[in-house]
Order: sequence, then C-alpha cells, then structure tokens
Amino acid sequence: VSTNTPEPTPTFETVHVKVAILPYITDSPFFFAYEEGYFAEQGLEVEFIRFDKPVDTLPPLLAGDLDATTVMPLPGLFNAIAGGGTLKIVAEKGYFDPTTCVYSGLLVTPETLSSGRLDDPANWAGLRISTERGAATEYAIDLLMQQNGLTVADIEIVEMPITSRGEALTNAAIDVAGAGEPWITRFSNAGAGVVWKGFNTILPDFSFGAVAFGPTFLTEHPDVGQRFMVALLKGVAQYNEGKTPRNLEIIAQYTQLTTAEIEQTCWQMMHADGALNVQSVLDYQTWAVGRGMVTTPITAEQLYDPTFIEYA
Repeated sequence: VSTNTPEPTPTFETVHVKVAILPYITDSPFFFAYEEGYFAEQGLEVEFIRFDKPVDTLPPLLAGDLDATTVMPLPGLFNAIAGGGTLKIVAEKGYFDPTTCVYSGLLVTPETLSSGRLDDPANWAGLRISTERGAATEYAIDLLMQQNGLTVADIEIVEMPITSRGEALTNAAIDVAGAGEPWITRFSNAGAGVVWKGFNTILPDFSFGAVAFGPTFLTEHPDVGQRFMVALLKGVAQYNEGKTPRNLEIIAQYTQLTTAEIEQTCWQMMHADGALNVQSVLDYQTWAVGRGMVTTPITAEQLYDPTFIEYA
C-alpha cells in the first residue's frame, strides 16, 4: 500500500549572511530570494549591503566581511585570485544571448545611424567610443574592430560616467557610447542614442555576470554556501518567469526604477542551472594578459567552483 507520505521539510540552524547587492535588474534573483522567502526556507537571515560597482565588493569579500557578491569578469578579479585570494565564481548570473534583445551594446545618435556613415568599417577609424577601460566591453569593442580589419588602437576610448554619455552623444563629444540597461532604454526614450551593435552579437554566450563566494562560504561554511545557492537558483527561476506584476514590483523596490522603465528594458538572459561559460571568461583573460592588465593568468579551476550549483 502506497501512502505517499510527504518528505519532511528540513530544518536549519539560522545563519546570518552578508550579501553585496547592486541596484541592477540582473541582481533580481537576490531580491526575489529575499522577498519570496527562499533564503528564509534555507535558514538564512540575509543582510544586503548596497554597492554601486561590482569591483568595490572584492576587498570586503576577500576579508570575510561579505559572504557573496555579484561580479563581472574584470582584470581585478583575475589578479585577486592570482594573488592568493580565497575567491571563486560559483555561478553565472547573466550571459549574452545573440537571439534576444540587446541588454548591453554600442549606441550612436539616430542621425549617425541613419546617415550610413558606419556601414563601411573603413569609416570607423578615429571613432571616439566611451566605455570602461579593461572591461569586457572594451574587449568586445576590440573584437568588433578585429573582425572588420581594425583594432582598438584605431579608435579612441573615452572614459566618462554612464550618466553623461547620452548628453555627450547629443553634443558630439563622443561618437559611440557603450551602455547597458536601463541606460539603453533611457537614452532611446530621450532621443539621444539607439543601438548600433549589441555585445550579444559580438560576444555570443559570453558570461557577463556571475556570483562569487569568499572564504566564509568556500572554506569555512560550504554547507551554508550550498543552502544559499539553493535559494538563489529559485530566485533565478522566478527571474526567468519574466515581467510578471510581482517581479516588476520587487525590482522597482530595489532599483529605484519605475515599473514602466523595468517593463520596457531588455532583461539579460540567465541560465536556470547557473552554469558558467568558463571558456568565454578565459578568452577574455587571454585578451587582458595581452594588454598587460593581468600578469599571472589563472586556470579554470582557480576561477570557477561549480560544486554549489551542482548541489543546488
């Protein structure tokens, strides 16, 4: 006789966890896991600590003052690991899907796009392009140039805050602006910029965002790290449900974007299983080594620990 007895709900000792969050839509899995009780189900009392740049979270993560954070592949990440820091990517949190909308890319004024000037790569030499030096966006720009018989040396990289790039396009202080959401939507709505090239077509399947653990989850309390990942992947599953009223409500609460803006933006794709495209990140590291930004390249094993998503 089958009784179909339900599995007992596991009980956990409550653990206080500190997590860095950024006001980005791509951090939504953290927001959902908190608001919907996925962290609480795992006995995790999560404290969010707000940052504005992923790179700023690395020192407190390495020091054990944070347990988990969002990261982007950057020379600083590779160098921190090469320097002996207890830090690893444990899951992907966003990749470039060439078949979907543009979450991050290169913008030009509507007039420049319609003029046809950029149709011939011979006209790209000397372009003033605003992006962050050394970032994966500069890597993508260099690849775009190489694919068209040029290099990043043939253009001028102009560093300026993302908030200034729309006006700089309009005033012709720059020719091209690197931007991600929600700025693509904002610049487009203001008539300042439209997408010329999406990074998702230049770097297809590149892992642009990730989750990293520091020493507390990697070595001291990996069991807590496992519980954290279970909750986080539930948050990813909710993110992948798309622009539901509940998701819009929660994201608006954490990002200070309006629900109308959030609904209009392109949401970056996320793999439900959290698997990282390791080779895509190592290829970027090779580029950074060639540019002198990374002196000691790290291996796939040093970069990535998939055991937490495998457990989840």
